[in-house]
Parts: sequence; structure tokens; C-alpha cells
Amino acid sequence: MKSLCVANCDGASGTPTWKTVLAMAYGFGGTEAFVLDITSPFDGAGVKTSSAPAPLMWSTQYETPSTTSDFQVTADGSGGS
Repeated sequence: MKSLCVANCDGASGTPTWKTVLAMAYGFGGTEAFVLDITSPFDGAGVKTSSAPAPLMWSTQYETPSTTSDFQVTADGSGGS
């Protein structure tokens, strides 16, 4: 689990946007990996049911990103859109 800045990370172009993500391998010792956006899995009634509570942001099983927000992680751990 990690907090990543995904937009306006330099602070010069607006307020930075942060996401909390969970990166895991598929299965025990898996060779594929995925990242879920776990920033806000709850709404006013509890766990979200109208949309995915933890949407898939990225997976190695897809050739192109299956994301709602594409981001790159830099060496210092920050991200950028």
C-alpha cells in the first residue's frame, strides 16, 4: 500500500491529487501484478455498491493500461499525470 501523487505533483499548477494504491501479485509467487485504487472505497452508506469500491488502475495482464487515470511513478515515489 502506498500514497502516490497522480496530478499537479509539483504544486505549481494546482493542488496535488493523491491516491492510495495497493499493489499485489496474482496468487502466491505470481509473475503477474496489479494495482487497485483504494483511496475511497466507502460512501455514505458503507462500502460502495454503485461503482467498484477499489477500481483496477493497472495490470500486467493487459498490454495497454486498464486505467481510469494513467500515472507514472518517478524514482522519488511521486507520480505525475
